Amino acid sequence: MKLTSRLKIKIGIVLEPDKTKIFNNGNYQNAILLKKILESNKRFKIFNVAPANVLEKTPNKNFITFKQTIQKKIDLLICVTATPVGPLYEKINKAGIKIVSVCYGNTYASQVSELFGLSPKNKLFNENNEEVFIWTSPHYTEQVELMQVQRGTKHKVEICPYVWSPIFINQKIDKNKFYENHKFKRSVAVYEPNINYTKTLICPAFAIKNYVLNNNLYDGQRFYFYAINKQKTPEPVIMDFFNSMPKEMVGRTTLEKRKPIREILTNSAVSLLHQKDNSLNYTTLECLYLGLPVVHNSEHIEAGYRYEGFGVIKASEQLSLAVEHDKQDLKKYEEKAKEEIYKYSVNNKKNVEGYFELVTKVMDTKL
Repeated sequence: MKLTSRLKIKIGIVLEPDKTKIFNNGNYQNAILLKKILESNKRFKIFNVAPANVLEKTPNKNFITFKQTIQKKIDLLICVTATPVGPLYEKINKAGIKIVSVCYGNTYASQVSELFGLSPKNKLFNENNEEVFIWTSPHYTEQVELMQVQRGTKHKVEICPYVWSPIFINQKIDKNKFYENHKFKRSVAVYEPNINYTKTLICPAFAIKNYVLNNNLYDGQRFYFYAINKQKTPEPVIMDFFNSMPKEMVGRTTLEKRKPIREILTNSAVSLLHQKDNSLNYTTLECLYLGLPVVHNSEHIEAGYRYEGFGVIKASEQLSLAVEHDKQDLKKYEEKAKEEIYKYSVNNKKNVEGYFELVTKVMDTKL
């Protein structure tokens, strides 16, 4: 779809100015990728935007605040890492700036955590901005109506392309012969965040248990569990859980806090992932890109060693293959990985045009 206006559309994209936080949250990476896509359209003029309190902590002359979008007469504000609410939202809306809130988080899971006091409230219960447009990822299609009513928008929630690029992982790891030269090809990493039900260590732990009971283990083979948060889960509970596992597993298991991605993937060539209602994950694509064996249950990513749902027995069988990855058809694995990665690439014309069409649709909507 082509834009008919002769004037450039001024688009502000809400980004994280602190580059050291890039790997803290996939949203930070996605905001940069979205900017990259929109900058490729000569009809758009892009502005970097961040909340004033964020820019006070991390000053950056290349950014403007929410209030300054009014002064700059921005046409469209795309909010990825933060969205204006309350009086600030009202001022921006009154200035005629159209606002898109890109929702890459799991709305239902977040509200469940809030409802049971498992996470601090982030205003999911009381946001009510009628003129906000919402874009969400393909793996949250089932939650479209929930988002629309919960957020109080009168506009239809749209599905936006899910995009990924290796530009970030390339800053941390040299892909060249990374798996071939890996020192710990048999060790396994589990790094689900354990924040809510969507990604926890439970199924990976039981998959490893089944693997241990049915396979001969290698010398030096270890199982690393990252993102163990003792503040959210009391240490006695964590220890009771792991002490219930076979002794052969317990003796090889290491519990860690959140660690940098380079350290995780350097200590373990194999990744074991599990998700529920959160099927698209940058981590899976990063492993595929690096040529690493990744065991996962994503319904959207077809490459790698796949299992379905809560199938921990199948997961353990796939894990046994992943541990022997160097004995598999690596060329076939790589070809399938490349095919899957391109599906979500920022260079994929389908994804690029998908975002152009979404911008056009918003700009053509009368408020």
